[in-house]
Amino acid sequence: MFATRGRTAVTAVRRSGPARSAPRGAPVVRAVIRATFEELAEVGYAALSIDDVARRAGVNKTTVYRRWPTKEDLVTTALLALPDEYFIMPSTGTIRGDLTEIAGRMARIFQAVEGRAMMRILFFEGRLTQLARVEAHFEARREATGMPAILNRAIARGELPLGFDQKMLSDVLLGTIVYKALADRTVLTKEYLAKLVDAVLAGMLQAGPRRASDPPGSERARSTRKRRAS
Repeated sequence: MFATRGRTAVTAVRRSGPARSAPRGAPVVRAVIRATFEELAEVGYAALSIDDVARRAGVNKTTVYRRWPTKEDLVTTALLALPDEYFIMPSTGTIRGDLTEIAGRMARIFQAVEGRAMMRILFFEGRLTQLARVEAHFEARREATGMPAILNRAIARGELPLGFDQKMLSDVLLGTIVYKALADRTVLTKEYLAKLVDAVLAGMLQAGPRRASDPPGSERARSTRKRRAS
């Protein structure tokens, strides 16, 4: 429902505005991919149409249909063209350096149309069976080179303890950036991101590793924290 209302309003505006001048050759692909991300960011996957993408890109719709017969083909191509910055994480040699670099990348991504398009799909449309192949591809890349790899390296270096709650660190750090960038629409400065990384690391290290048998509110967990503080 959300996407349909947005598409109706946006379509009415588009039809009154001029189309871009028609690109030729290799620029066609770049123009169409860019237009695809812009459409995704505005109306989402469900309401996206190849006709609207073609108009925004300034090309004939038959040009798009020849290369990408369905919008699934088109969106899949666009998502697979995302740069490595979206998936391959840094390796600065320290956990603080890695997390600070990740935070900066995430802030840049969510300010770009590609990032806004991805977030719209995730927040408003959830898992799409049409894009299952792309999602599996992304998940494999994240597992190999993403946050788990960074945190495991930090554990191997002795910067983080064994049993460290990796998921919570990712949730707190990346969740804060997503909220500030998309919901709060805050400009995320380097200073803010550095403070965020320090606060997350300090809090997580103070909490210490979590064991499945020791839930956060258990007496044993409280006793463990008291011993560490003394």
